[in-house]
Amino acid sequence: ACGEAFAVLLNDRATGIKKGKRAFGNIIVIRSVESKNAMTAQPTKVPFKILEKIQKRIVREIPEVTKVLYDLTPKPPSTIEYI
Repeated sequence: ACGEAFAVLLNDRATGIKKGKRAFGNIIVIRSVESKNAMTAQPTKVPFKILEKIQKRIVREIPEVTKVLYDLTPKPPSTIEYI
């Protein structure tokens, strides 16, 4: 089961390739965690094929995105949300 899942648009940018040319674009982080009490949380073990499908759809539907990341950090040391 997944407690929370969301995407975050970072303020940072990344170099990539779009239509055969160098592109300077946005970075999106996917975060999915499971938690019983919200004091601790573990990253959801999303199958790699599903992560690939998510990445392809994001890059296809949002042309400004050049990089998609998956956040594996548990709570603690991280928090669930991004600020």
